[in-house]
Amino acid sequence: MPQTRPNGVTVPINSDEYNPTLALETMADSIRVLRPVADKAARDALTPFVGMQVSRLDRDGWIQTYTGQTTSGWEYKGAPTRVSANVGAFTNTSGTASRLLLTLTGFTKPYAQTFSARLRLSINCGSITTGTLQVNAAVSGLVGSVASAQGRAALAWTNPGAYLQTAVCETGQLNVAAGNDPLIRAWVEVTAGTVTNTVSTDPSYSQFYVDIRPQDD
Repeated sequence: MPQTRPNGVTVPINSDEYNPTLALETMADSIRVLRPVADKAARDALTPFVGMQVSRLDRDGWIQTYTGQTTSGWEYKGAPTRVSANVGAFTNTSGTASRLLLTLTGFTKPYAQTFSARLRLSINCGSITTGTLQVNAAVSGLVGSVASAQGRAALAWTNPGAYLQTAVCETGQLNVAAGNDPLIRAWVEVTAGTVTNTVSTDPSYSQFYVDIRPQDD
């Protein structure tokens, strides 16, 4: 009987009845080959089986696996690409009003994408003699204002202020159409008070990143 190698490939052995066609077919069927395809049409022209994988050359080489569980049967099963921002590039780090800190760039693609952005923001409040300061750390995609941000986390200070607090927020999964900029942004949203507040640009305190991949098609 054929021998199964540690990597799962089946190979013929000398004790088998001589039948090279059957032996080679059995071996070929046991090998999982990552097949490059030019585009969706080339992929759809294949006869798929569960576990079959293709490398989409029109999707920067992203790997799709045939699961039979979606409309097309194909899914991007690998981890998304994570891109972390340089928080040292934050602008408007200090102020009294709502403000944009950073827009991540370079994510526009000629294909539709799915992404999720996450912000961990540490903010130091100035001294408070009366009243309070209330702000949101906010993160957004696809929108142009902090009022529409999909992720928020509240922070509040009272007298005497002058201390650091940290909040974490995320957008959840968002979809961006082919050719469009996902507009991945980090913000400070001031909801009450006029006390100067300053965002930490130390990466041990503040982080901003996006996980992004092509949409299934």
